Amino acid sequence: MIQKITKFTMLKNCFTSAGMRANKEIRRMLAVADPGDIYQKNLSNGKIVIQQDQKWKNLKKSTTIILDKYEIQNKTTREKKFLDGFELLSIIKRDLPQIGITNKEKQILCNAKNGKIEEKATKYSGVCMGSTLSVISYGNRESKFPVTKLAGSIHPAIAHKISYKNGDIQYIEMYSYL
Repeated sequence: MIQKITKFTMLKNCFTSAGMRANKEIRRMLAVADPGDIYQKNLSNGKIVIQQDQKWKNLKKSTTIILDKYEIQNKTTREKKFLDGFELLSIIKRDLPQIGITNKEKQILCNAKNGKIEEKATKYSGVCMGSTLSVISYGNRESKFPVTKLAGSIHPAIAHKISYKNGDIQYIEMYSYL
């Protein structure tokens, strides 16, 4: 059952070790100036899922945390920004297993007028696995390249450029773990 966080929910959390860990994360979320709505769901395997939804004028942000009694297992943040005629969706997913940390960042720029994707950037990185950044700039776009933060961090001299017949351009940049 999904429930909105109240003082009663936090009191119930005090009776389990995963709940006490969840209360720490909930207190961090509540410390923000405008915390928005916070929800919690207890899973059958003893894990707890916490979600925080925040809304501002040109931005919607949602943070989801999956945790057990020992640590945070997964943290996903989704942001949707509304720019001049465009929507920028950013997703940051961090898996935090005991072995190592892996990150996946994805940013998508959509034209709000016609609903077409104009730019897509994806970055994978982690402990002992290096980093890979892939950016696709779709043909016949109205925005200038690069718009997303990830696409702006690509190094043209290092990245491998692939041009497709339909006008799409893909850049791939890889760094190995040393």
